[in-house]
Amino acid sequence: MKKLISFLILVSFVQFGSYADLTFQEESSVYGEYKLTVFNSLRGDIKVTLKIWKDEQGRDKAQFTEEGEVMEVQEIDISGNKLVLGRYPYDYVNNVEMAEATEAEEWILKVEKNKIRGTLNHDFSVSGYRVEGSQ
Repeated sequence: MKKLISFLILVSFVQFGSYADLTFQEESSVYGEYKLTVFNSLRGDIKVTLKIWKDEQGRDKAQFTEEGEVMEVQEIDISGNKLVLGRYPYDYVNNVEMAEATEAEEWILKVEKNKIRGTLNHDFSVSGYRVEGSQ
């Protein structure tokens, strides 16, 4: 009888541990859509939408949308709940002479449950939230 009780307790712990791991993985997923505000930029406070997903080949993809304009993210580094996104405007990538006139963007963000915060180019504070149901 003691062996049966010990076995049932062990099974319960294993199931609980598996559930906790699954719950953590779901909560720590960075994929989804976020509403962001960049504070005190040169253009004032800026509102953008960030969408992060995996494409058909399993590659991470991201894009920003501001006032209907879609801007692709060229570099994506996801490490747990931390994101580093690099976005280079068209002229920066395709016209070396324009590189100095057009600034690249580096977004360093951290997702905690349904909140996201970080910096843009180490100068501007960014804060936002996950759009409900977008995970």
